[in-house]
Amino acid sequence: SGIVEPLWGCTLDLQDAYFHVPMAWFFHRYLAFVVDGITYVFQYLPFGLSVAPWAFHRVIKPVKAHLHLQSMRVHSYLDDFLFLSRSREGLLAITTHILDMFDRLHIKVNYKKSSLEPSQTVEYLGVILQLDSMTLCIPHSKVLGIITLCDQLMISSFCSRRLLESLVGVLNFASSFLPLGRLRLRLLFHG
Repeated sequence: SGIVEPLWGCTLDLQDAYFHVPMAWFFHRYLAFVVDGITYVFQYLPFGLSVAPWAFHRVIKPVKAHLHLQSMRVHSYLDDFLFLSRSREGLLAITTHILDMFDRLHIKVNYKKSSLEPSQTVEYLGVILQLDSMTLCIPHSKVLGIITLCDQLMISSFCSRRLLESLVGVLNFASSFLPLGRLRLRLLFHG
């Protein structure tokens, strides 16, 4: 019929994602530091390492491939997962299956940051997905944050580089989800 059924979604966040990646003994000498004569060694992938996102993606990629082979709609960005299904019951079954699989693989889930109850309104990667109407919007808290940054800039006689970079970053993010947002942002910077 061409009309897409509304989707149901839930989100899952991994706990201490990089700590799921143990480091080979050979690399320990590159991941050590000394404080007050005591040597500390990272035994797992450290957060500040520039290749950490790439390495974590390589580790989690086979898990995602397995889920895709079972025709599950799974989207992820590093340790944030979004699961989608055409029915609430189907999503419950998918979520149960994934939680069981993660448990067997010793992948720890951050239940506090996850939203495992199927819903047609899901917040994922800082954006609210309205799955019944297939629309996106920015959470109210992010809008208030943008307004606060703009207010700080307007009342200040001096603008630090950090404040300006922060404002440019959130405006750039928000422009993707606002009507003519990119055009308005371009006019702001090149006007």
